[in-house]
Amino acid sequence: PLLLTLHYASRPAGLLASVIRRLPRSHFGPLDSLLNAASMDPDQMASVLHGVLLGPVVPTMEERQAVQVPALIMAHRMDLIHPFSDAENLAAQLPHAQLVHARSPFELRVRPERLTAEIVSFLHDVWAD
Repeated sequence: PLLLTLHYASRPAGLLASVIRRLPRSHFGPLDSLLNAASMDPDQMASVLHGVLLGPVVPTMEERQAVQVPALIMAHRMDLIHPFSDAENLAAQLPHAQLVHARSPFELRVRPERLTAEIVSFLHDVWAD
């Protein structure tokens, strides 16, 4: 609906964006991000939305297999949006990937010792070369 509104009602959307552009920012990140997005030119916002909704979401398998940089993939099994199998598949497709299985989405924040050690080990291996 927003993409269609921006496309077919670009003049009113542009006027609203110009008003929002003049509002002072609050220095509260999430609110300022919303204000910045709402103050974009309607054609630019429509292009962004079009790319997000209709463009490719991830690189092709061939592009992923061509990535030659080391990658650390951290995943957990409680993610409702990204199944753990996605992380396993990505780790199999990237030539220099290492998969670390977190016990929960909060492990790095609540008990970071084990995962921090994994990160340090990964960085040590990468920088050793």
